Amino acid sequence: MKSTILLLVCNEEEKGPIFIRETEICQHIFLWPTPAACPRNVVSSPNCTVTDPLYGHTFDLRPLRNNLDDYIIHRNEETLYFNLCGPLNNNQYYGLSNTSAAAVSSKSSSDFISGGLSPGKLFFHDGTMKLKFSGGSNCKSNKTYSTEILFMCDHNSSVVPNSETFYHMNDECKLILIWKTIYACPPHLVNDCSVTSDNGLKYDLNPLSFPSTNIKLYQLLDMRKLYVLNICRSVVHSKDTRCPYDSASCLIDRSGEDYAVNLGLVGGGPFLEDGLLKLRYTEGDKCNATNNHSTEIIFECDQEDEFPFPILITKEECKHVFEWRSSHACPIKVDSTAILG
Repeated sequence: MKSTILLLVCNEEEKGPIFIRETEICQHIFLWPTPAACPRNVVSSPNCTVTDPLYGHTFDLRPLRNNLDDYIIHRNEETLYFNLCGPLNNNQYYGLSNTSAAAVSSKSSSDFISGGLSPGKLFFHDGTMKLKFSGGSNCKSNKTYSTEILFMCDHNSSVVPNSETFYHMNDECKLILIWKTIYACPPHLVNDCSVTSDNGLKYDLNPLSFPSTNIKLYQLLDMRKLYVLNICRSVVHSKDTRCPYDSASCLIDRSGEDYAVNLGLVGGGPFLEDGLLKLRYTEGDKCNATNNHSTEIIFECDQEDEFPFPILITKEECKHVFEWRSSHACPIKVDSTAILG
């Protein structure tokens, strides 16, 4: 399933979208430096912890500190050295101030450039976390170098940024890194997403469970309302997905203040009922005096993957029912002799 991630970065001047890369799961990542991304209501912290004012969770990035060495990224003619939650370990080798948190070297020069000073400042704004180091080496037009690390939630990963997630904005004297990590995620739940029938047929929906993105569907009759769901896991926390932390399905109403309704929690895994493969989320927010919101997803085998996303087929007062036709909903014959042997 193809998708696009647009990373809006605060910038004094409008630069327009810049294509970064295409991931292995067909995600197209763009970087967009724009004044529109500059926060107005923002929480900041001088250390590596910050609290989400909406849900009260404290994010702690201190486990990402590399105490043994500095992180290194090689890209084109440049090499970036960086660390967080403290200065670089090897500032003396780089010939920089003991408080530098990032350094850049190039093949054209033997000198290192400071990309900003520690401790920096951690910002949290509406689901987005950014660590900024400023006050680096002199640049041009009376500017100094700065470094920004954008943290994105990934339930499965704490992979260090690499050459594909490092961008040098020469005109702005700014270094930008994108870091997907579980430490940018709030508390969440993940279940195994497979089931085996009584006659030995296995259904494996794990490929439809996304650790770093969500499934998003607008209501056809009201484009201000957005369904956000994931499969066998809590929704992935991000700027445009401010769902309650424990929800596996939610509805965001963008007609006002982006109010989010929890449509159900991660419960058990998939199950077979009356010959249908289903997944059910219950115990969402209160719907009326007697019922809570819930979500049901019915999976149908489709080897052609003609519609590689779910569709809303029924919306009752409190129950939201989706259908998803997918090749991953097709049964696999389990070899019982191989299991026993």
